[in-house]
Amino acid sequence: MTAPDPRNTFTGSSCAEFGEHMANTGVYDASGQNHPGRAGATPLDPTKITGGYQWTAQVANVWTCPTEPDTYYESQAECERNSPCKPGLGGSMIKCGGFVGKVVTARPYLEPIDLSFTALRWRPERPVSPECQAAIDAFDRAVDAHEQRHVDDLRRIINAEMERLAKLTLKALGKDTEEARERIRKQLADLVTAAQEAITKAYAKSIDDFHQTPEGQQTTIDCTACG
Repeated sequence: MTAPDPRNTFTGSSCAEFGEHMANTGVYDASGQNHPGRAGATPLDPTKITGGYQWTAQVANVWTCPTEPDTYYESQAECERNSPCKPGLGGSMIKCGGFVGKVVTARPYLEPIDLSFTALRWRPERPVSPECQAAIDAFDRAVDAHEQRHVDDLRRIINAEMERLAKLTLKALGKDTEEARERIRKQLADLVTAAQEAITKAYAKSIDDFHQTPEGQQTTIDCTACG
């Protein structure tokens, strides 16, 4: 759980008032957004999902053609198999040419991300009965268990995407190492964007699935012991 937000501590002495506060204001998440009707929040900020790569560079023969000067190939034959570069009518009147450049090979990965939740707490300023305190403690445990389930599901989803990316190998050609690495960075950016979208979609589904189970119903406090 993240550091408590002062707004997530309700100090009124009435259990009914706490219920109204949860219904009307609810919990504030880590971004400062409140969620009426909810006692816990485990939101996902996809922009916090970032990536990196480990790379090596080697000298390589690089081929290109006049009609696609910014597209590189590893051989003349591969270059001339591409329709716009194929020598002759309807293609390029000039054959693909080669030069000595660099090839960068990279293994992409997703950076680790911290996951936590926020929870609404009732902390009456006036003393309460042991029975009422037991109800408060039970409510806290239920909220924490509910949100921890969301954290665990999100961690599982992110880990699966991490494993998928870790199996990939990226490769890019360039006139020099920096140009080849810039092409790798563009590939990585596309992969990270796709990962963010996949994780967001899978997490939303996991939330819906959990909330449809008996264990995933909205947590409420039992006010009968608090008068």
